[in-house]
Amino acid sequence: MRMPVLCFITNNQGMFGAMMIVNSFPAERMLSLRERASGSYNASAYFLAKTTAETIMTAVYPIIFAVIVYLLIGFQLVASKLFLFVWFVLLAHLAATSLALAVSSIARITDYAVIIVSLLLEISRLFGGFYLSPKQLPKYFSFIDAVSYVKYVYTAIGLNELDGLKLVCTPSELDPIDGSCPVTSGQQTIDKLGLNYISIGGCFGVLLIYIVFVRAIAYLGLRYVKN
Repeated sequence: MRMPVLCFITNNQGMFGAMMIVNSFPAERMLSLRERASGSYNASAYFLAKTTAETIMTAVYPIIFAVIVYLLIGFQLVASKLFLFVWFVLLAHLAATSLALAVSSIARITDYAVIIVSLLLEISRLFGGFYLSPKQLPKYFSFIDAVSYVKYVYTAIGLNELDGLKLVCTPSELDPIDGSCPVTSGQQTIDKLGLNYISIGGCFGVLLIYIVFVRAIAYLGLRYVKN
């Protein structure tokens, strides 16, 4: 049951974070344009101040959530694994909020921003690695799969939890023919799903690039979309 839980956690924090941020720029667009036109500040100063403040204020929620959920569910009680889990849940939050910032900087009203963000988050969720594992994904969907931030978070926390995991079957889970336990380690699940096509470090690198790239789009939208 670990993989469905990891999928839910990744999607939950992404959706929660994005909906907190999606109204950031549309609600203040006209005021910001007037103040920038009067020379009060430039677009880069406004963008940096607003995104930094909102990131600091909202980042505490996924951290608290991740620690509580990790301990309640009973994942492996290893400090390094807990740290990586919390870190990638935070990255899921940052990736989703970055996406919401990019959309809200371009969309002129909040309603449009909410619709577009919801659509993009749903696409990311569907290609997040749970419904279609890397081994099952058709090649013609690979380009969509490659830009789903959910996939990299899900893969990273999946590798983190499954690596070194030992499993014991209950009597009802034993093979009815020979009485053996069909799954005895997390490595079997990793191999079955094909999660080891990328490392945890690789997932971190991709997510970092994703966050920086999408936030750059958000800045450009804020800078050049005038109405």
